[in-house]
Amino acid sequence: MNESEFLKKSLQISSISGNEEEFGTFLLQFLKDLGFKAWKDSVGNIIGEVGKGKPVILLCSHMDTVTGSVPVKTEEGKLYGRGAVDAKGSLCAMVCAAARFVGKTFPKIVVAGIVEEETTSRGINTLLDSLEGVDFAIFGEPSGVSRICVASKGRIHLHVLFKVLSGQSHVSAANVKNPIHVAIEFWNTLKRNLTQKPFRGKTPYFSVEPNITVLQGGAATNILPASCEIDIDIRFPFGIKSDQILKKIDQVISDIQKDQDIQIEYKILSEIQGFRAPKDSRIALALKQAHQEVVGGYPTFLRKAGTNFMVFLADKYQIPVVSYGPGDSNLGHTSNEHINLDEYLKSIDLLEEFIRILFLD
Repeated sequence: MNESEFLKKSLQISSISGNEEEFGTFLLQFLKDLGFKAWKDSVGNIIGEVGKGKPVILLCSHMDTVTGSVPVKTEEGKLYGRGAVDAKGSLCAMVCAAARFVGKTFPKIVVAGIVEEETTSRGINTLLDSLEGVDFAIFGEPSGVSRICVASKGRIHLHVLFKVLSGQSHVSAANVKNPIHVAIEFWNTLKRNLTQKPFRGKTPYFSVEPNITVLQGGAATNILPASCEIDIDIRFPFGIKSDQILKKIDQVISDIQKDQDIQIEYKILSEIQGFRAPKDSRIALALKQAHQEVVGGYPTFLRKAGTNFMVFLADKYQIPVVSYGPGDSNLGHTSNEHINLDEYLKSIDLLEEFIRILFLD
């Protein structure tokens, strides 16, 4: 199976977050067939190793995708499919680059495909608890072949429940709270607070950006519901901490809950800090040099409004880390998700050269 076919086959196996087992089984066998020492951990992460000794580089990306299906097809040099960009293109490129060192005398290269990046972060947390002695790391996400991601926003995912303790009532009832209205009041107040200083920066990237992504409430047009639930996604820049935002959320809830008939509860489903890596770290400079030799010219450094697991790797190991991978991140999560195959193959060459430069420098 050649490198393009490997990616195509990977896209043909659905791996919606929480249901990565079939793809994980395929990837595990593929790594073993290539000559990797490979295994599956307790949560379903797939890990492969080549080489031995120090230093150790970790090439890590995620196996899971968001929901939705994109028919797998190749047209005009573009490969379509759910995960082509986010992030099987990155993961497959890492596997193929590391595979070129199988059987050669080289320090250790670890490739990891993790589960549940799109949802619980369980995969990355389990991996970091079990993997030791890493000296350098790249987290694979689409940056484009000629861009290196060195900064990303943090994320808080909240599930908020609004309850009226007196229960549901007839829509004509007087002086009865509507939990949907309470949710709207909460949202308007929170959004107003999070779009003022210190949460508003000079550009959208440096600003906190809250969004409601799911709203559920009500059973019939003539009943005031007893409860309402919303999911909120809050992206925030490096320099703002999640604790600052959560403190503001608690304050807004406290003000609204002065009405004794209202109860508001929330769960934090995901909490990831923003991150910024130095552009002159050894790993960033090695990627920059590899780009010059494989693609030509200088790559650009990128700040992404999305969230990236670079922060987990940097915090755990206290090592140089960046994010890199083929594809246009704007196509991720869309019905038009696809990757340019020439770019995918070029990224493999670049990662191979990067590993040589990093280890032989």
